[in-house]
Amino acid sequence: MMLAAGCTIQVGGGQGGAGGEPATGSGGAAVCVPGSQLSCYSGLPGTEGVWLCTAGAQTCLPDGSGYGPCTGEVTSSAEDCATDADEDCDGTGQCSPPLWSVALGGDGPASASAVAADAAGNLYVTGWFEGTVDFGAGPLVSARRNDVFLLKLDPSGHAIWSRRFGTMNPGEAGTSIALDASGNIFLGGSYGVDIGLAPPQPPIDFGGGPLPWDDASWLAAFLVKLDPDGNHLFSRGHLFGDELSITVQDLAVGEAGTSAVMVVHSGFFDIGYDVMTYDAAGGYMWGFSRRTFSSEAPTGRVAMDSAGNVLVAMGRGDGQESCPCDYYFHVEKRDPEGTVLWLKLLSGPSEPDFSGDGGQAKDVAVDPDDNVLVAGRSLGNFDLGGGPIPAGTNFVVKMSPLGDYLWHREVPGDAVVADSAGNVIVLGGGALVKLDASGAALWRRTFTDTIWASRKLTTYHDGHLALVGSFEGTVDFGAGPLTAAGRDGFVTVFPP
Repeated sequence: MMLAAGCTIQVGGGQGGAGGEPATGSGGAAVCVPGSQLSCYSGLPGTEGVWLCTAGAQTCLPDGSGYGPCTGEVTSSAEDCATDADEDCDGTGQCSPPLWSVALGGDGPASASAVAADAAGNLYVTGWFEGTVDFGAGPLVSARRNDVFLLKLDPSGHAIWSRRFGTMNPGEAGTSIALDASGNIFLGGSYGVDIGLAPPQPPIDFGGGPLPWDDASWLAAFLVKLDPDGNHLFSRGHLFGDELSITVQDLAVGEAGTSAVMVVHSGFFDIGYDVMTYDAAGGYMWGFSRRTFSSEAPTGRVAMDSAGNVLVAMGRGDGQESCPCDYYFHVEKRDPEGTVLWLKLLSGPSEPDFSGDGGQAKDVAVDPDDNVLVAGRSLGNFDLGGGPIPAGTNFVVKMSPLGDYLWHREVPGDAVVADSAGNVIVLGGGALVKLDASGAALWRRTFTDTIWASRKLTTYHDGHLALVGSFEGTVDFGAGPLTAAGRDGFVTVFPP
C-alpha cells in the first residue's frame, strides 16, 4: 500500500520520451543536401495512400546535419461509425453493423440492466419490468410494481427461457449479473417490503425461501446463485437499516466460483460501499466497508482476475476534514484472502482550493493478461503517470497486474471491458469507443439521446460485444429499427 502527502499517490512512472529527433551525422559531417526532402509516414502499415492518409516530407536542415521533423502527413484515426468517411484508412468507410438487436418490452415500462455470456455464446440478461412482457418464451406478469426478470437468449438473440421474480412489494430490480465457468448464474439487485400492505407481503423469494427483512430497512440488496437453467442454488439478502438507496452496484465471479459483490447504500449526506466475497457454496469469506461523504453520484465496480484477486474501483469522497483533496480516485487490489496488494489514491489540487477537485474511479476490468483497466473522471488536475489530466476529463487508464502505469487515453469513461485479444471497449457520454491493447483508437459509435445504455456490457466469443439498456421511440443500432411502446429494454450485439 502506498500513501503520499497531499492526498496524491502516483499510479506509476511517466511515459518515456517520444521519438522523431532529426538524424545527425558524427563529427559535424553533412549527411544530406540542404533543402532536399525525404518522404515520411508514421501511420499504420498498409494505410498510406488510402482515403485521406498521405505521406509527409522531411526536409534536410540548412547545415546538412540531418532531416527535420515529418510535416504534412495525415495518418489514420478511429473509425467514426456515424459517417461514411474512411477515418481509419482501411479501404472501407463503414463499421460492421450489429449482428442483431432485440427490444424487451410489453404494456408497461422495462429496462435491461446487465448482461453476461456463457462459453456457447448464449446471453443472460437481467433488469426490471412492470405489467406484462413476453420476450419470446411466454408471458411474464409483474405482481404489482417492478419485478425482476432473467432472460436467456441463444447466440442469434432468440429467447430460450425467461424467469420472473417478485412480489407486491416495491424496489425489486435486477442490477448485476455474472456467470462462473460452469455456466451458473450470479444475480444481484435490490428488494423492499411495503409495510402498509394488508395483508403484509413476504420479501422476494428466488426459490430458497423469502429473503430476510426488518422494519428498520427501506430497501435491501440480494445475491442469488442459480444453475444454468435458472434453478435456485443459494440466495443471500443484505440489510443496511434506513438507507434511502441500496443496490448491488456490481458483482464479479472468479474461475473457482467465488464471487465478489459491491453494494452501494446512501443516506441523506453520505454513501456507503460494502464489498463482500463468498465461496462457491455461498459461504461468506471476507469483506470491507467504506463510508464516504460526497455530493457526487456513487460510482464503483468490482472485478476478479485469473488468480481470484479482487479489484475494486470507487469514487470516494472523504470530505475536507479527513483530506484536503475532498474526492478520491480510489482503486485497490486484494488477494483471495482479502489482503491488500496495492492501493491507488489520486486527488487534485490541495487546499485552499476544495472546489471540484480530486477524481472518481467509475469502473474496473481486467484483460486476458490480468492488466487492470479503470474508467474514471478527473475533477481536478491529477497525474496517473503520463502527465496531468485536466479537470472535467473522462479517461481510461491501463495498469499492470502490479499496479504500474502503462497508458491512459482521454475518452468518455463510464464503463470499460476487455475482449479476448486485449482490446479495450469504453462506454460513456453517449458513445462506445474501441481501443487496441496499446490504446490506439479503432472505432467509435455514438447513440441518440433516447438510448440509455447500461454500464454493464460484456465481451465474448473472440470479441463479440453485447450491450443492453433502455430506449424510447424508434431507434436503429444498424440491424433494423426497434420501436418501444413506452420505455423498453434492448439487447444489441456487435461483431469484433
